[in-house]
Amino acid sequence: MASWKLVLAPADEGKIKYTTFANARKYFAVDASGSTVGIRFISEHNFADGIHGVSIRKDEDRVTRWGSNCKDPTSWEQCFWAPDQGGTQPQHILRNQKSMQAIRDSDIWFLLTDGEVPNSEVHTLAGLGQELGVFDCATVFLITSHTRNAPSYANVSVGITSYENCANALCLFKDYESNRVYVIASKGAFAALDQAEDHDTWEKLTNFSSEAALIQRITELDIHVPTAETRIATPTQLNLGGEWNAAHNNSQPTLVDIDMLLRAGVISDEDRVLLFADEALDALLLACKSRGKLNELRSFLLAQKVEQLTIKLEDVSGAAGFIHLLADQEIPSETRTLLQSKLRDAHEANRKAYTAAQNNIQLQAIQDRNRRVDAALRALSDSEKSGFTAEILSRRSNRARRAENISADSAVDVSVLDLEAPGFRGECQVCCGDNEVLSIALKLLSADAMAANTDNFALDFPLAAGRFEANMNILSSQCICFQCALFGRPGHSIYGEEISAVIPTLEYTGSNKLYIHQQLYKALNAGLKTGVPAMGQLFATILDRTLRVKEWAGAGFENEKGSIDAEILQRRNAITWLLDNIISHLRVRETFNELGQWTTYPLALTWAARDFQKEGLTSWCINYPVVGFMQLLRFGKTLNVFSDETITDMKNTKFLHSFVSTFLARAYKNMGKSRDWTKPLLEILYVEFNDDLIPKDSGGNVSILRSVPTFWNTLMKFMPAEDFLKGWTKEESRKMMSRIQILAFWLVFYQFAHTSAKTYFAQLRSKEPLAVVLLDKKAEVPENTVSEILLSIFIESKPEFKNKDAYTSHNNVVVPFENPFGASVLHCGAPDCGISFLPEEVSLKQIADGQIEWTPRLLDQVKKKRRDHLIDIFGILGKPEIEKEISETGLPSVTKVPSRPSEVHTCMHIGIAKTWATLTRKEKRNLTGAIQSSWMGDCDEEDEKVIEEFVIKARKCICGVGRGNVYSATLERDIRAVLPSFLEALKVGLAMEKKEGMCEDVSLYEFDFGENRVAEKIRWEVESLRRKGLV
Repeated sequence: MASWKLVLAPADEGKIKYTTFANARKYFAVDASGSTVGIRFISEHNFADGIHGVSIRKDEDRVTRWGSNCKDPTSWEQCFWAPDQGGTQPQHILRNQKSMQAIRDSDIWFLLTDGEVPNSEVHTLAGLGQELGVFDCATVFLITSHTRNAPSYANVSVGITSYENCANALCLFKDYESNRVYVIASKGAFAALDQAEDHDTWEKLTNFSSEAALIQRITELDIHVPTAETRIATPTQLNLGGEWNAAHNNSQPTLVDIDMLLRAGVISDEDRVLLFADEALDALLLACKSRGKLNELRSFLLAQKVEQLTIKLEDVSGAAGFIHLLADQEIPSETRTLLQSKLRDAHEANRKAYTAAQNNIQLQAIQDRNRRVDAALRALSDSEKSGFTAEILSRRSNRARRAENISADSAVDVSVLDLEAPGFRGECQVCCGDNEVLSIALKLLSADAMAANTDNFALDFPLAAGRFEANMNILSSQCICFQCALFGRPGHSIYGEEISAVIPTLEYTGSNKLYIHQQLYKALNAGLKTGVPAMGQLFATILDRTLRVKEWAGAGFENEKGSIDAEILQRRNAITWLLDNIISHLRVRETFNELGQWTTYPLALTWAARDFQKEGLTSWCINYPVVGFMQLLRFGKTLNVFSDETITDMKNTKFLHSFVSTFLARAYKNMGKSRDWTKPLLEILYVEFNDDLIPKDSGGNVSILRSVPTFWNTLMKFMPAEDFLKGWTKEESRKMMSRIQILAFWLVFYQFAHTSAKTYFAQLRSKEPLAVVLLDKKAEVPENTVSEILLSIFIESKPEFKNKDAYTSHNNVVVPFENPFGASVLHCGAPDCGISFLPEEVSLKQIADGQIEWTPRLLDQVKKKRRDHLIDIFGILGKPEIEKEISETGLPSVTKVPSRPSEVHTCMHIGIAKTWATLTRKEKRNLTGAIQSSWMGDCDEEDEKVIEEFVIKARKCICGVGRGNVYSATLERDIRAVLPSFLEALKVGLAMEKKEGMCEDVSLYEFDFGENRVAEKIRWEVESLRRKGLV
């Protein structure tokens, strides 16, 4: 018997005493981590109360609460029932010595939880459990959660080690919404509880309406468990199940020391067959997963594999020598013809030798062995990718999944090539055979490129991975017969390229599949068997892209076959034949995930079309990455599965989904940063801008972008998607333009939180009535709707002013600077108005003579009169029920995009002053000279450029302040108009500072924005009037 096997001496059953479930002493470890707050903890508490309530020896029952630590066990009456134990780390139950003693003293211990733990915690629990002997005690493991997902999704990570290692174990699930208790799995003393034949749905599981019903059933089944004093220690070795033990025919179970097994190297054929049987392999996988030994198990399985997998087509007739001689371009034509004839004869002899080797029984046995190892490795891979969900306890589902994996390859009884099978045949330019099976050669990929082909993205989305740049160059332009390709210069094409694989143009069916698979795995995946569906779609994408991109494959000559070179035409036809053959015969899962039935690729695409019609934006094809989406449509059209109408609908729907997904991805990347990245989106909405994120209100629909080419080009920069946005007709683009514009508006102005595209569309449908039409691929979006939405941030075309006559008299009037900071605070600056803001009892002369003390009361009167006048002129009335006047100064209020401005003026004057203050002295002098030249009508291009640069800076500053009508179309004009008065104010300011002789050089004026107060500006303006002799 192998050293890793162990048969224990029989236990003395006479010494073991059993007790009923009701009479058993019980220990409850209740999950009190923070995640259980509320109904989950109440559900745990009620379960524990229900079990404890029927306990005959209540006073001996113990309970503890655990989380990121574990409280000492207490009696029922002393327990403080509160979820206050932090995180979820069940290892602390075993690390608490008093808790461990409670388990040893109990006949049954209950582990209650609501959540999952990381793999590392599971591995720690397994090690501690073995070390401390916790698995001797009968265990009941309860999960409290909801039943919205299938039973297979219930997370069992907290209790998996106990269930796996305990001889008597029960795994339960309690739905905290209905209080029903379900049996997930059971064994040993509890085995009779699980009578379900199918564990796929909750309804099919054995279940009970309450804890009382569960206890009643346990009583009916007369379940007994060993007492704490007499139970035997659970061995640390693994029991692989009844089938394994029966095959060994020993009086006691034949246990397995996992550590010794994994170090055993190659085991006997008999042991290998027994170990790879369903029941034994399930137990081994579960034990290795829970103990963190899957990598060691993989090494062990690989050690069982024999490298010689394929009966090779070998050169036993000297074909390579003839090919070498034919490579000499100088040989006479007669000699060349003779060598080619001998080469064809050698090929024929090699084929006969190959056919004879196919009947070698020893090779077939080796291949059968390797297939079993591959099946075990696939099962390991599934276990590795899966979490600790209830599915891992369902051996039936594990077997079914493994059977499906094997059945996918079951047609390949012998891994040999059938060279007489249907295929694409043509003339070989080397041997000159005119009816030869041709071949496609794959060049050597870099290690990084092959690694990219096996990562999660490539496995999930092979149509996208096939478009990786490295994959696009893998095909060699060599197109010669299969045997010449095999026996020519080793590892190289006739063009000297390094070759990693040669694919014959034989029908992708029957025994030829395995050869093609092995070659593709070697060339694309560095030999890693990632699964036929993903690898087949990846290769098909490479073939299709090559036909569309590479000139040597006839790209660009699709409709000019008469003028195409014969060699290129044969190469194109060979690749096309192989592509059509692969996508027609490739077997995949119907739903493109592990839950679907095996079917052909065309039928799977038929499912995809049905799924799209039913689910729309949330369908599988629409959620496929855009880089592979167009490839999906091409294959659907090639196989006559997708109609033209379906393809159009899919493209339109994908457009909406991809646009939103791109936005949400950018939003997440720029979370907490400036929204400047949304500028390209605003550029597909509006024609002109006052600032990066402030569009210009040019008046009605003129403001909205209507140019389809401009829209499309801008969108392509924001949403790079290879060829997705190429090839759309102008009419198709126009129809999508309005939808995208409305979506862009909603996203830019309302979507700030991170979410998924699926959630966004669901929320949009619930809060935006128009979304129903917008997201309906058949419905037309009314043209006026686009205008209404996009213009909703601007002042209405005919706004209702507080005082229409007053506004009319002030409209388009240039209000000059009366102080360095802006318009006058003494009176209205409009030429035809001049309303004074001073209190009635105050005159300019009194102020100039220093007779007025500016008390807060007087200043408030000035502010109020100014405010009332400005609001009277520029204020826009809103809806009566929401109209509020919140301005205290009369200055424009903050414009909260996307709300309309509530006033038509802006903070233009202070914006100009602040912009001036940022200039260097040289820039100020240049600007002053340019303004003076312009004022005198002597402005050249250089002067105009200087003024233009300043106006743009000032405009951005004004928009940055964000008050009033920052969308105004006249903002630049108004800035230019007040610049002369601004310079005059600065000259007066210099004079006031007594900088005699320098009054003309306004660049010397230094701003103190701390003086931008009403009192200071009154003083400044009165002094200016006094100096001018006006007061």
